[in-house]
This record gives sequence, structure tokens and C-alpha cells, in this order.
Amino acid sequence: MNNKYSDFIMKKDFIYGVLIIVFSFIVYLNSINGKFDIMIFPRIIAFLIFCLGIAAFLQSFKKDNNKSKRKTNYYFMELCICTFMILIMFFVNVIGFYTSIFLICCVIYGMLEYLAGNKGMKSIINILLFSFLATFCLFLIFNRLLNIITPVGYMI
Repeated sequence: MNNKYSDFIMKKDFIYGVLIIVFSFIVYLNSINGKFDIMIFPRIIAFLIFCLGIAAFLQSFKKDNNKSKRKTNYYFMELCICTFMILIMFFVNVIGFYTSIFLICCVIYGMLEYLAGNKGMKSIINILLFSFLATFCLFLIFNRLLNIITPVGYMI
């Protein structure tokens, strides 16, 4: 295989885009077997996942002439976030849905603040304030507006 094509295929966005598109087809195929009224939401989600996959796939065609001056290891950050999300998935019944949402917001927003170079007390206050407001909005939407019962753990 030509080196030019192998470099293109090995781009992260190309691989992610293809995987997301395949996942969207799997979600859509699983939603075909039910009633149309019940399965409309999974079909909408499958379409949105497909659109995200197309966007990631098309992003791989973009020329990457803008070299980052930072030596930040983005793959390590992605691995940390994915590992944290998997841990939260297993512990959501223990710590509760809203506590896990608060922790997820803190970790992801904290990583973004770190990558932006924002450090200090103001950054910590922004992280905590955003995490609290996002959790509170989800509480209002799920509990008050939609009356959905969320997993409750020892820490709410």
C-alpha cells in the first residue's frame, strides 16, 4: 500500500468516523424490530450518531497545516476521560446519578481548562460552578419536568 494512503487511513478522525458510522447502523438496525411509535427516539439518535460520524470522517480530509505549539499528549487525556467514564458507569449505582454527573463535568471541564492553560483559583471556581449548574439543570429536567427516576446511590 502506498505510504500516502496508509497515512490517510491511519488518521484518528478517519478511524473514529468509520467506527461511529458503523455504530450508528447497528443502533438503527436494532431499532427496526419494534413499533414505529416506540422506536422513533432510537432512530433519531442513530441519525444524529450517523451525522457525527460523517463530520468526523470529513474532518480527516482537512489539511492539518496548523501545528500545535504545545507538547500536550492529547491521547493520554482521551484515555483518562474514557477510563473515568467507564469507572463512572460501574459506580453510578453506588454514588448516584447526579454525583456521577457532577464528577464527569468536573473532570472533563477541568481537562479543558488545563489544555487552555487556565490554572489557579479562578479556574477551579469556574469548574465547580459549571459542574453544579449543569447537574442542577439535569435534576430539574429529569426529576421535575420529565418525572424520570434516576439511579440513587449513597451520595444522591
